[in-house]
Amino acid sequence: MPRPKCHYETLGLEVGSATSSQIKKAYRALAIQFHPDKNPNDPDGTIAEKFLAVQNAYETLSDPNERAWYDEHREAILNGWEAGAGEEQEGGSGSRPWYVVDVQPHMVPGCYKGFSGDDKGSFFGVYDAIFRSVDEGEREGRRLETNGIDDIPAPRPPFGTSPSSPWVEVDAFYRSWESFVTGLSFAHADKYDTREAPDRRVRRAMEDENRKARKTARKERTEEVVSLIAFVKRKDPRVKRRKEEMELEKAAKAVADMEASARKKAE
Repeated sequence: MPRPKCHYETLGLEVGSATSSQIKKAYRALAIQFHPDKNPNDPDGTIAEKFLAVQNAYETLSDPNERAWYDEHREAILNGWEAGAGEEQEGGSGSRPWYVVDVQPHMVPGCYKGFSGDDKGSFFGVYDAIFRSVDEGEREGRRLETNGIDDIPAPRPPFGTSPSSPWVEVDAFYRSWESFVTGLSFAHADKYDTREAPDRRVRRAMEDENRKARKTARKERTEEVVSLIAFVKRKDPRVKRRKEEMELEKAAKAVADMEASARKKAE
């Protein structure tokens, strides 16, 4: 697999020191150079790939939060860190259970390619799959942790794989996921095995520390999924289109109100 190209390198900028105006200027020049409309003869898609790389680089570096995240993880990404590769949970007595899906690698535009609806590697293919995995993990993890005794939550609305999904479906997805709170116990975050306690006093101290560790892990899990939702919503072309439609509706209403007021005064 080829080594990923640095976003700064893609835009021809100095790593970490480029200003927002320099990023914007570099992006505009390269976007014009590699735009598909200016390069109709591109049989192998090389120029289209460069255009997409420029877009991804700009999306990341033009957003202060995403740029900070990228700067922090840049070396790992360039050395082959892949979305969904997984990692051990920090702290605790063991690794992250399979049903706690790692979402951190999916908070960077480089983890998807384009916005087509028929490609598993596209924005819609990647995020439909990751949200299904997170939801299935929550429900299956809950079933395993409670031995099926507790009620298992119903599946959340899917992200969808089409850029033309009806707004009612898109809205249902975000309304459900923006209120996400993990229902998992995060027992794997325990710092101590209470069976090894020499007496009751030590065991109680261990239990207190384990409760704190679980609470912290649950909070962090909820926050990282909610952060993923916010990241995806900012990129979702369906949300952008809806905002544009609402602006047009607002402008049309303002014009209609002005015309109605003018007619009223004329009478």
